[in-house]
Amino acid sequence: MLIFSYADPTYMIRAIPSNASDNISCTLLAQSAVHGAMGGYTGFTVGPVNSRRAYIPVSVSTSSSQYVYMRASPMAKTI
Repeated sequence: MLIFSYADPTYMIRAIPSNASDNISCTLLAQSAVHGAMGGYTGFTVGPVNSRRAYIPVSVSTSSSQYVYMRASPMAKTI
């Protein structure tokens, strides 16, 4: 019998206290989301693209399957 357990890394990130960099990042993302909404955009999310904040259509962000590569360095540390 083989049992798989998935450790969601978002819980690990939220389990530690935030620092100033987290605060700045969240503030900038929130401001970008509000600017987009006030500008009349709908159906988008805000995220970093090439070190800049960008409006990403939800249809683009959900158009393909997302895979977690367990051999990648960040995921290998969580196992």
